[in-house]
Amino acid sequence: PMTIDLARTDADKLACFPVLKELRTHLVEAEFLPQLRRLERQDYQLAFVREEGTVTAVAGFWISEAFAYGKYMHVYDLVTGADARSHGHGAALIHFLKTLASDAGCAQLH
Repeated sequence: PMTIDLARTDADKLACFPVLKELRTHLVEAEFLPQLRRLERQDYQLAFVREEGTVTAVAGFWISEAFAYGKYMHVYDLVTGADARSHGHGAALIHFLKTLASDAGCAQLH
């Protein structure tokens, strides 16, 4: 079964790395957690899809506020692993993000 959640533990975050690296090929695994921790201090978050124990899709996002938009979610990183494409994982992740943004009071998702 497919599950979608926020990456809260180091194990979940590291499990996201191989999929995120497909999009951001410059990432280095040894530097990933320290960089992610710096981003998290700026309220960056990772959401992920897991199926049969394997992370298949990842999204990195911020919830912020601006005069132009009010409160909004901005998705910076969104990728489905090559082996999981065209199976609805990306669509399920986007639906999760839309719900999360709405629940957080965001007026827009970018």
